Amino acid sequence: MAEITIMKGKLSSTLLNSLKGYYARIPGLGPSYLDDRWNEWKQGPDTVVYLIRKDSKTIGWIIYNKGTSALEEIIVKEGYDQSAVRTAAVDALIARESLLSAE
Repeated sequence: MAEITIMKGKLSSTLLNSLKGYYARIPGLGPSYLDDRWNEWKQGPDTVVYLIRKDSKTIGWIIYNKGTSALEEIIVKEGYDQSAVRTAAVDALIARESLLSAE
């Protein structure tokens, strides 16, 4: 597998649409859950979005809270090895941020 890298991004409509698709598959979570989370992330001064990159393409996103050192969400586009990409992305985040917890 080519190297997975991360770079700073932003809360974008593409990310929001990917999150909608992801959360729609989770039983019991209504649209208000994502709306609340999205507003929390937008208003949070410590929210950082990292693009997960492979071969110069964005293949996913990490939503990270610098204030609490928490990985709040990780989304990988369909068609990629979810486990391998997530593992490599978390490794890249640890290398960049040094301190990490999961929420």
